[in-house]
Amino acid sequence: MCSALAPRPDDLRHLARTDPDPRVRRRAHALLLVADGYPVAAVARLFGTGPNRIRARRTRFLAGGRGGLADEPRSGRPPKLDAAALAFLAEALEANPRAVGLPVTVWSIRDLREVLAESRGIRLCATTVHQAMLRLGYRYRRPATTCGTARTRRPWRRPRRCWPGCEKSADAPAALRLVYLDECGVHSHPRLAKVWQRRGRPLGVPAAGEDAKFAVFGALDYASGNVLWRTAGSKDGAAFVAFLDHLAEELPSGLLVVVLDNVGYHKGRLAKAWRMAHQDRIRPLWLPAYTPELNLIERVWRHLKDTPSCHRRGGRPRRPRCGDGRTPRAARGSLPPARPRRHRPGPQLL
Repeated sequence: MCSALAPRPDDLRHLARTDPDPRVRRRAHALLLVADGYPVAAVARLFGTGPNRIRARRTRFLAGGRGGLADEPRSGRPPKLDAAALAFLAEALEANPRAVGLPVTVWSIRDLREVLAESRGIRLCATTVHQAMLRLGYRYRRPATTCGTARTRRPWRRPRRCWPGCEKSADAPAALRLVYLDECGVHSHPRLAKVWQRRGRPLGVPAAGEDAKFAVFGALDYASGNVLWRTAGSKDGAAFVAFLDHLAEELPSGLLVVVLDNVGYHKGRLAKAWRMAHQDRIRPLWLPAYTPELNLIERVWRHLKDTPSCHRRGGRPRRPRCGDGRTPRAARGSLPPARPRRHRPGPQLL
């Protein structure tokens, strides 16, 4: 047994078994073998290092104990988000995004990345900005609603329109029409999406009077992309049958194949009686259970809840993109190009 390590085999055995640092456990295991009498050269070959590294770790362990086996702090590459950039980020978070020309009311990670790139010339990934937000004391939480003065509700009904991205041939044959039908609940208060807010200072979104809820029934014509919709006080069988009557009046010719989910009032007594009375030209197509992604009008409801009825303004202009996803030079302006990452070998274990 090594005379220098002879009094401390229990300490080495404890470090090799229970230390949270894997490098410390590996080095303690190597010194434990040396303490048991194995040659230093044989232990070095077993652990894939040199004998001088084993002797150096033995000297450091005898002088400093567990601290001699642990790695010393490394400075590493200077962070891109230094103290000045963090101060700029904190100042921007306290201000409204509209102060820097953004048509939104709350900050997002993407907005902060673009502001840092355009104002400071610092390009960061979303994870780095997210960690900086946490260090500054911000959390991604849903705000609370604060009631204000009552206002007059405007009617939601408007002429039917062609949904963006759903444009197809308007001259489709009238022999068969595929219609996706569904309903959505909408509140008079804005939908509260998660936003960044400082810990201990919850954000409040002003709302008008008491919250009221109503239903929107909609049908998306797959051939033309037109959306037919109508509001109702609630989602029930009577409102569903009334919307079916409206759908039959707006599409008076051709066979209608209506895609439906399996909610109860779609198959209730009123809906069944209506289908039996119109079975000559309207046929239901039932979707499998729990498959909302197969109903195309769900995209309309998602857009409704994410932009018009959300407390954050939507429709923010995006930067133009090339075909391969890169930002063109004209849109980048004078921002410095991103440097490629260099491969750096990791530290040795011993």
